Amino acid sequence: SITSTYEIEINFKEKHLSLPKTYEHSGIITAYAKKQSIKLIDLHMFSGNACCLGIYPEDENSSAVDFLVKRVIPFFYWQTYFRTHGKEPWTAYPHGERGYRDKYEELIEKIEETTGNMSNNTFTSIGSLRNKPCKCKSGKKYKKCCLNIDNQLRAKLNKLQKAKVFVSKWIDDCATKQP
Repeated sequence: SITSTYEIEINFKEKHLSLPKTYEHSGIITAYAKKQSIKLIDLHMFSGNACCLGIYPEDENSSAVDFLVKRVIPFFYWQTYFRTHGKEPWTAYPHGERGYRDKYEELIEKIEETTGNMSNNTFTSIGSLRNKPCKCKSGKKYKKCCLNIDNQLRAKLNKLQKAKVFVSKWIDDCATKQP
């Protein structure tokens, strides 16, 4: 069991890679970096106490609670674990273009997985299928069987495809900045 207390600020009006800017004001991470001669960026921190919470464009429109649970708490857990054990609890994305490329590959895998989970009805006209037997052979009508799941998967797929476009743009931006 590990514990630590941080003083943080989350500014929902400022963004970094589509996420609210988050700052660690207690100085714990900066002091550790200085003591261990570690670059702040290697601890996923920027100057001015700003935290690098990762590359998560698919979470762009998530709620504040989701942001705290999925990004902020894991970030500070990672920091505490690293300080306590001297190693990462999980491998974080590298910074810069390599991190964007890793995220892009992950998004492609998620898109393929999501597409694979959709029923055979997904890419045909829904209006004509609602009252027909579902192709999953459940014996139910499509509207009472796979339609809701397909709609949820379509929404997830749409979010992932938009995220892929964002990350692709970030990769292009990195390429144009290199000498």
